[in-house]
Amino acid sequence: MAGQVECGNCSEVLSSQGSFPICSKCKKTYHYKCLKSIHQTHWRGWKPSEKQLWVCDYCEKSNSQDLVEKKVKKGKRTLSSPETQQGGPSKRLFAEEETMITKEEITALIVETVTGTVATAIAQAFIPVNEKIQKLIDKNTKEVHELRNENMYLKNRITELEERVEDGEQYSKKNNVIISGVPVQPNEDASEIVKKIASKCEIQIKEWDIVAAHRLQPRKNGDIPIIVKFHQKQTKENLMINLQKKNLTAELFGGKDDIKLYINEHLTAYKSLLFKKARELKEDKYGYKFVWVRNGIIMARMQEGERAEIIKKESVLNNIMNRIKKN
Repeated sequence: MAGQVECGNCSEVLSSQGSFPICSKCKKTYHYKCLKSIHQTHWRGWKPSEKQLWVCDYCEKSNSQDLVEKKVKKGKRTLSSPETQQGGPSKRLFAEEETMITKEEITALIVETVTGTVATAIAQAFIPVNEKIQKLIDKNTKEVHELRNENMYLKNRITELEERVEDGEQYSKKNNVIISGVPVQPNEDASEIVKKIASKCEIQIKEWDIVAAHRLQPRKNGDIPIIVKFHQKQTKENLMINLQKKNLTAELFGGKDDIKLYINEHLTAYKSLLFKKARELKEDKYGYKFVWVRNGIIMARMQEGERAEIIKKESVLNNIMNRIKKN
C-alpha cells in the first residue's frame, strides 16, 4: 500500500508508529532486530546530526570489502603488462613496487576491520544490558510518579484534617468573648464586672447566663483582658452588639476615661494571627474599609454594599493582597 515502508533486510512492512534507523548511504529503513551494530535505545539517544551520518551494517560491510578489493587490486603485480615487459627488469621492479600494498596500509586496513568488528560485538553484547537498564528506568519512573501522587494526596489530607481541627477548636469558643480595657480591682469578681457592663448596655444578664469568667495573661500594652463564656450564643451576640454601640470607658471601674472598653470574639491562636494580618487590608495600599469577625469567620469588604470576602486561611488573604498589588 502507498506510504508503507519495508525493512531493507527482511522486506517486512515497518510500523508507522515507530522510529526506525535510516541508512545515510542506501537510504533504506531497517528493523532494529535486523541490525547488529545499533540498538533502539542508541538510536533514540542520538542527535539528528548523528542520525543523518549513520551507515547500516550492510553498507558498512560493503565498504570494508571494497576497500580490501582496492588494496588487493592495487597490490597485484603487473609483470605481464606491455609497459613492464618493454621496460626491462629495472622498470618492471619499479612498477611492482608502486603497486604493492605498503605495511602502513595493511596495518590501517587491519585496524579498521578489527575496530569495526569489535565495535559491533560490543554493541551486540550491551543490548541485553541496555534493555535491563531501560526496564529499571521505566520501573523507577513509574514508582516516582506513584510516590508523587501519594505525597500530594497525603498533603491534601493533612491540610483537610488541620482545617477540621481548627474549625472544631473555633466552634468550642463560639459562646466566648474577650473584654479589654477593664482596670484590675482588688478582690474583683469577673462575673460581676461582666454583669455591670451588660447593665450599662441595657442588657440583663443573670448568674446562670455565665458559665465562666476570669482574667487572661497580661498583654504587651499592660492590659489584662477578661474572657467570658456564656451558656447561650444569643447572650454573647447581644452583649457584643450593644457594647460596640456604647462608648464605655475604664472610668466605669475607676480607670481613665480615655481608655475605651472593647469586646471581641474569642479566636483560636491561628485565627487571631490571621485577623491581625487581615487588618492590614484597611491600609491605603489595599483600600479595604471593613475587616471584621463574625462567628469566628474573618471577613473583609472593600466598600459599603459590596460582597464580603471570607478569609478562612492565610493563602486566601495572600491572594487578595497580591491581586490588589497587581492592579
